[in-house]
Amino acid sequence: ASANVERGRKLLVNRQETGCVLCHVVPGLKEGGDMGPSLVGVGARMSPEALRQRIADPRLLNPQTIMPAYFSTKGLNNVAKAYKGKTILTEQGLEDIMAYLLNPPPQ
Repeated sequence: ASANVERGRKLLVNRQETGCVLCHVVPGLKEGGDMGPSLVGVGARMSPEALRQRIADPRLLNPQTIMPAYFSTKGLNNVAKAYKGKTILTEQGLEDIMAYLLNPPPQ
């Protein structure tokens, strides 16, 4: 399936599935955390490739980051048996989040 902006928004605001809104201000929402940079306008600040990398595995850019690697299983420790070898996001989920961040609603 092609990337879907609405599915991306739902993933970004889902505290259990991704937790993005816990650490970031998300476009189109009043609430958001301040541990990480605001995601408002992130599509204008970063190329799609750089944004994808930061979501997929930010450790490649900053090994000390506290942001989870949403699309990687490498180098993870103490993972619950049911989640070993599984990524937090599916490839579809990653593309949906990218679609939303690159095409957010007007503020």
